[in-house]
Amino acid sequence: MILYFEAAKKAAESGLTFIQQALALSVAGLLYLLPILLPLVIVVISPVRSEKVLKRIDKVLVKDGVYIVTVTSLVFGLYLLIRGLSIIA
Repeated sequence: MILYFEAAKKAAESGLTFIQQALALSVAGLLYLLPILLPLVIVVISPVRSEKVLKRIDKVLVKDGVYIVTVTSLVFGLYLLIRGLSIIA
C-alpha cells in the first residue's frame, strides 16, 4: 500500500494532466491487485485446469512464502530508505 501512495505522490508531482495521472494510478492499482486478480482470472478462463495450477502455486507459497515476503519487503524497504535519504541529503 505504501508503494501505491508513493506512486500517487509521484503522479501528482509529475505535472501530468489529470487524465494521464488517472491512467498512471489505474495501471499502478492494477499491478498491485494482480496477485489477487490473477488466480480469479485463471479460474474463470479454465476452471478444470486451474485446480492443478493453483495447487502448484500454493505448494510453492506455503514452502517458500516467508522467504518471498522477506526478500520483497527488504527490496522495497531499501528502495524507500534510499529514496528518503536522498531527499534529506
